[in-house]
Amino acid sequence: MFKGVCKDAQTWLAQANQLKMSADVIEIELKGTIARFRFDRELNDQLLAFLKSFMLLVGMAFENLIKGILVGRDPTNISREEIKKQLLGRGGHGISEGAKTVTNISNAEYDLLRRLEEYLIWAGRYPMPLKSKAFYDSQTPENLRSFGWTDFKLIDSLYDRLAEILDNEWSVRTKSKCS
Repeated sequence: MFKGVCKDAQTWLAQANQLKMSADVIEIELKGTIARFRFDRELNDQLLAFLKSFMLLVGMAFENLIKGILVGRDPTNISREEIKKQLLGRGGHGISEGAKTVTNISNAEYDLLRRLEEYLIWAGRYPMPLKSKAFYDSQTPENLRSFGWTDFKLIDSLYDRLAEILDNEWSVRTKSKCS
């Protein structure tokens, strides 16, 4: 059963959609908090709570899409016992490099995925990473924990594109098996 569920692209897509749906709810509050933050700096805790949760959920959604595509393209990534540990680098959270293996991505999309990785690995889960170098690397030369208004649109467009790839490839594989 484990292997069958893991190989089902629709399972990966459904999980990604559920995570994105939750992120979309937080996005509404995050946008409002960002707008009010300019006038009320006491909203810092609220802003960080929404931002960290949003980025973590979005990162997890992208991770599910990318892993779903990779598993669909190469079912040997799944055994009866496990999903290959190095399916994506960085402890299974390397979505920036993983995305490059499934589609062409722009520099802006790559940058976004690199920032989301920080939330997957530590910034959305813990106050500090396991090693100080990881913390300092996330601060410079570019701040990997930054966020801008344009990221909302970039997230939606890249998410839609990856979801379409996963859905289309699954549909093609299913049709060819039925023929």
